[in-house]
Amino acid sequence: MSRGLIGCFLSLAIPAFSQQVSIGVVLTGGGAFGAFEAGAIHAFFEKWAADHCPAVKPICEPPIQAIAGTSTGALIGPFVALGSGGVKEVFELYQQVEQDDLLSTKLADLLPFNLFARWSSSVFSVRPLQKMLARRLPDSRLLEIAQGWPSRRLVVVATDFENGLPALFSSDEITNNPSRFRDGVLASTISPLATPPVYIKSGPSKATPHLDGGVHAIAPFQALFDIASRSDALALTHIIVFSSYPQFPGADPDEVQRIQKPYPVRPKFGAIGARMDALISESSVSKEVALVWAAIELRNKGVSTEIVYQQTGFKIPIPPSSLIIIAPQQRLGWDNLRFNKIEMRKMARLGQQASPRVLFGDLPTAMRK
Repeated sequence: MSRGLIGCFLSLAIPAFSQQVSIGVVLTGGGAFGAFEAGAIHAFFEKWAADHCPAVKPICEPPIQAIAGTSTGALIGPFVALGSGGVKEVFELYQQVEQDDLLSTKLADLLPFNLFARWSSSVFSVRPLQKMLARRLPDSRLLEIAQGWPSRRLVVVATDFENGLPALFSSDEITNNPSRFRDGVLASTISPLATPPVYIKSGPSKATPHLDGGVHAIAPFQALFDIASRSDALALTHIIVFSSYPQFPGADPDEVQRIQKPYPVRPKFGAIGARMDALISESSVSKEVALVWAAIELRNKGVSTEIVYQQTGFKIPIPPSSLIIIAPQQRLGWDNLRFNKIEMRKMARLGQQASPRVLFGDLPTAMRK
């Protein structure tokens, strides 16, 4: 683990016993690149336990009170809500899965393109991923997450493609219908056109097609603020963003540091689509982080919630004092739908070694250098 990660997280850990710390976690989209996020948050939990928990005592955990995830972050989020055991499990999962564990081909792929576009909603089936979610997140584990409300809140974000609006699935709703929440996680994780929509009902209305939460917000800040502001509102002091993407425009790694194979000199349909998706995601994360940074600055300077919302689109009833991001220094690759466990192990290790960067606020005085 790098000195940067140890030093910066130690400085977040110290105030846990001297002042009230309340952490909100934002988990971005990223597909296979989510292995980086899984590695980074696993390192965070391990460092916290090492600093605060003598070996003779039960493991203690960082004071995470709100978690918001989209796409691959929606898959990681429930495991974070389950605590250190869940974090270890998802860290290992992202180093074990292969393409066939998540996606399968369809007979429709054999059709001529004009017929395929007319008759099929996607290239792949997500039946393997659906089965994995049912196995890894059965009703019993989802109900365990629900019991954590309101002290630990979870929300995952999908997009309702019928009305084009975000669809939030929060842990306070799990008790009534665990399978609906699991469907929300599935919908958030799957990519339009590559994978088919998940049809989910909202109340008595008909079931509508839901897909990738990253279409709405690849870094779901507003969803985090929304669940934090519900009854028994939380005053989050730190927001930590775990991102699969470097600051835009990122750089491709050199031959020594490269994880995925080089981008083709003459790319075909699939490679062009994969690179486009990764670049749009990289750009979107940077823009969303910059915008929420400005919104928090305004709120902490006394600008009203309503005016900040009008100017930035973010509604922040109680602004945090610190905004921190953990992201790769350069691109992890160009194809975030390439699930290769050897490559993802390397990404997870990079996540473990990553250094947090404070965007807004500061670390405690004792740890400043």
